[in-house]
Amino acid sequence: MGKAISPFHHFTISLFRYLSISLLRYLAISLLLSPLSSLPQTSSNQLQYLINPSVLAPTLFDPLTRFSGFLSYRSEWTGFQGKPTTILLDISGVVHNKMYFGGEIRYQSATVFRSFYLALKYAYQIRIQEEQYLILGVNGILYQNILDLTQATILDPGDPLLQGKDRITQTKVNIGAGLAYRFKTFLISFYAPMLLNNRSAYDQAVEGSLSLPRNLLVYLSNDFIINRQWLLKPTFRANILTGFPTIFELSLLGGKVDQFWCSVLFRSTMMMGLSVGGQLWKHLVISYGYEFFIGNKPGVHTGTHEITLGYKIGTSKLITPELKDYFSTPPVVTH
Repeated sequence: MGKAISPFHHFTISLFRYLSISLLRYLAISLLLSPLSSLPQTSSNQLQYLINPSVLAPTLFDPLTRFSGFLSYRSEWTGFQGKPTTILLDISGVVHNKMYFGGEIRYQSATVFRSFYLALKYAYQIRIQEEQYLILGVNGILYQNILDLTQATILDPGDPLLQGKDRITQTKVNIGAGLAYRFKTFLISFYAPMLLNNRSAYDQAVEGSLSLPRNLLVYLSNDFIINRQWLLKPTFRANILTGFPTIFELSLLGGKVDQFWCSVLFRSTMMMGLSVGGQLWKHLVISYGYEFFIGNKPGVHTGTHEITLGYKIGTSKLITPELKDYFSTPPVVTH
């Protein structure tokens, strides 16, 4: 006789199947009806995703990491006054190698604009075949945008939305969901971080729609291990947003497993990026990245600096298949 399935486990599997089918329908309709477009307003441009993919979407979590915390500071357009800066804290944990819980806090500022972003994330992984998994992820978002009018030049003092105010604040909530498929160390994910259209307060004052459109993040990656100690990880991601050109990104990360790494990336906005990092201690990692536009004029500084400090505790060490036997040899897991 087979092992009895608990009511909770049966409910989780049933819910997973229902949400998976519903989400697949939504993704199919979005891809058919929406033009290929741009960087979503919720998808971080930060290089942290190279060492912490789940910062992009909960479906990208590492099932062998019990706990992780990453703190990043990013400074863009360093040659300009009032340059954009971002502080990002991402904390997550994994239970029984299949349930992911995470939280993200992000603060951004640039001249007269500030924004605060808070997200709670959850993902569940279920095995469909030997070494093949489906991952369902969801998130809840609270974000606030602030315009500081005391530092701004007002072109129309008679604007009814600006009269008698020293700042404009908008607070919104949203939800997101997505699916991923994992085979050995290959991973492909489709994630919609914002499923609701949050409208701007200006919708009531002007004609036309100023709502934030839905967006879709597509992510593909694979880990290759050479001689059981060298890592090579190519990654592709695309951001699809209605009404804007698609922005895609290609990156390649390489290094020695659990010791050091470096990466190079190209973004379709004609931007290149380089990063280096390493493990300072058993669980402590640090990374530095620099991005720049291709064809910058001499004396014009539009580079971006980013530094990330992370703490990571794993449940076990995964040694991925060799490049030569990727499709025949299963991964070896050592405890």
